[in-house]
Amino acid sequence: MNRERFKVSLSSPLSRVLKFFSFCFFGNRCIACRSLISVFSDIGFCDKCEKSVKVFDDKRFSNEEGELMLATAPYFSAWRKSLIHFKFHGAREAGEYHAKRIVENIMSYTDISEYDGILCVPAIVSLERKRRYNQAEVLARNVADFLDLPFCDYMEKKKDIKSQTACKNSAERFKNVRGAYGLNEEGIKNVSGKSFILIDDITTTGATLSECGKALRAGGVRNILYATAAKTVIGGDFLPLRLPIENGKGDIVFLKKRWKKPENFEKAARRRLNKTLLQSRFFRK
Repeated sequence: MNRERFKVSLSSPLSRVLKFFSFCFFGNRCIACRSLISVFSDIGFCDKCEKSVKVFDDKRFSNEEGELMLATAPYFSAWRKSLIHFKFHGAREAGEYHAKRIVENIMSYTDISEYDGILCVPAIVSLERKRRYNQAEVLARNVADFLDLPFCDYMEKKKDIKSQTACKNSAERFKNVRGAYGLNEEGIKNVSGKSFILIDDITTTGATLSECGKALRAGGVRNILYATAAKTVIGGDFLPLRLPIENGKGDIVFLKKRWKKPENFEKAARRRLNKTLLQSRFFRK
């Protein structure tokens, strides 16, 4: 599907009419702070939240296998709040917004004619019951619709695990997901020799995406493109950071301090990522 067709599909007359009447009854709200915004706004954020959003200039990251991952923005500020509302509070309109941004990234950096379908990271069973839906699947189905590619329900959880957010460091995250993902019976029959786009909402260390990728490659998948709405850049607006330094004895120790977001955010964030315990499996090309 070409870029012109994609732009039309995002703002078709019927879609705009339905959204207008929905907003008239329920109001159009900022996907981050939930304040009312204009019913005609397609931005998603109020003016204040929009100003706080810092998207990546270059949305491309890669792993040691040379596979490409696309991420729209750092998991900070209004971007983070919008994903929390989507993930935990049923704000599906935020999911549609982030799916559109993911699609824009895919269209900008890749040729979608090379891919056979869209996959999503399977949900942790206990969390899916609590949230009533898998946020990665909601994103993936929207992306599939926008790109006119089939959504392929080929992956499954082989075992239930604890939430990655409950893990203390990157080593624990990778251990937590080891062997947790695989292909279901339909996937085993259909993935060999094909290429897929794998969707998730947020990546921190890349442990979950890496484990899914391992399962897909073992099943004979030819090419994988990873795409997420956000990538954690270690160190948050309010989170303490652990900085490695060398003490007088030559030992590496870790000091805690708070980090104020600098003006040159992305440059400082990249530098921070290389100094912290939570190393990411996906890095700048």
